[in-house]
Order: sequence, then structure tokens, then C-alpha cells
Amino acid sequence: MRIFRSQHKVPVHRPAEMAERGELTLEEAAKRLRVSKMTVLRLISAGTITASQVCKGAPWAIPEAQLSAIEGTELQRARLRTSDQNQKVMNFQ
Repeated sequence: MRIFRSQHKVPVHRPAEMAERGELTLEEAAKRLRVSKMTVLRLISAGTITASQVCKGAPWAIPEAQLSAIEGTELQRARLRTSDQNQKVMNFQ
């Protein structure tokens, strides 16, 4: 792989690269929003958060600005697993 990168002048991955661009991984976004990774994926699927992947299986790149734009009501709706209005929320503490 190193030979391919050298021959084609592909830059080496830098750990802080995403942070420099103002992007978060799926895990970082979930931690910041205090929700599960699945909830963040649902927000992406619903179009509430715009995120990208270089290819399937690659880490999600989520702009930090996307998280700032989310209102609490949208997060509450994303936490529901169905659109059934009769669904009860159970808080176990």
C-alpha cells in the first residue's frame, strides 16, 4: 500500500485531519449529542444531519455545524423507534 501511495502521491492519513476540517466521526457525534450511534445514523438517513462517507464502510464525516443546528425537538423525534404516537418513553435510571 505504501508503494501505491508513493507512486500516486496519495497523502498519508493524519489523525487530526477530520478535526482540522471541523468534522466528527459517528462515535464523536453520538457522544456530543448524548445519543446512541444508531440515533445519529437515523438522523443522517432522515436528512436532519448531512454527513458523508468516502465509500461504504469508511468512517462517517459529520460537520460540527450540523450538530449545532439540531433542535431538541428533532432529537426527541429521532429517539423514537417508530412514528406511533402511542409509543411510551420509559426512562430507566
